[in-house]
Amino acid sequence: MLLQQAAEQTNLNSEEIRALEKLLKRVKDKYQNVISTIIIYGTTLRQGADVKRKDLNVLIIMGHKDTDLARKISEIAENIDKKVTLDPKVISLEEYCTEAQYETSFYNKVTQEGIEVYKNAALAS
Repeated sequence: MLLQQAAEQTNLNSEEIRALEKLLKRVKDKYQNVISTIIIYGTTLRQGADVKRKDLNVLIIMGHKDTDLARKISEIAENIDKKVTLDPKVISLEEYCTEAQYETSFYNKVTQEGIEVYKNAALAS
């Protein structure tokens, strides 16, 4: 549902939507108890349909910090599709809250440009 809304609000093409659908399915199947939120972000998301992206920025927020698991999730995202390059950033909810507390440029970019495509209500705050 969130991905469909994101597709309507952006200029994602069919290949990008398909890649995100694959990513959501894989991480939800394997890591549903760990993933809090998935957000796509970047300045090209809301530009005209003729924009050619080299990659799609994806923020994956985990409920707790686990470096090994973050690496595995990043590898899944990086290898999800040969036609679409997903550029994942995997952080914990605590790290995201720290970004918010200090209003970092990364946090500002995500809040200004980002669109949620997945939210696990049990883990997200």
